[in-house]
Amino acid sequence: MPPTVGLSTPRSGANGVPLNSSASATFSEEMDRSTLTATTFTLTAGEPPVPIPGTVIYNNAIAVFWPAALLTSNRTFTATITNGAKSSFGLGLSANYAWSFTTGTTKVPGLPAVSYTHLDVYKRQELAPDAQRWLDYNLR
Repeated sequence: MPPTVGLSTPRSGANGVPLNSSASATFSEEMDRSTLTATTFTLTAGEPPVPIPGTVIYNNAIAVFWPAALLTSNRTFTATITNGAKSSFGLGLSANYAWSFTTGTTKVPGLPAVSYTHLDVYKRQELAPDAQRWLDYNLR
């Protein structure tokens, strides 16, 4: 059975999403970390879609796309995970999974506005306390 996305954030159709938000997806099973990249998990804005630079972090069946900079205010973004993302058994999603959300004009205090590398996740003590709690909660 192919893996599925059970939960995505921000939720599809969300409005007023903070500018320093990331996009995340929780999978139905463990995924092959090497297949979750900025190529298989993308964030785009506008028509035609313009790719947003960022980093993908994966842990415990949760993938997070961290944009490299603040998102643009009052803009609709689309996050997409392609069927190139594979489970630990080598099975891809049965189809691409996409969801859209619209930013507002505010930022969440304490959350970073830049992307993280895998190494940065392990240096949580250097982050603001709110960002530490967010990473601990979302990457547990």
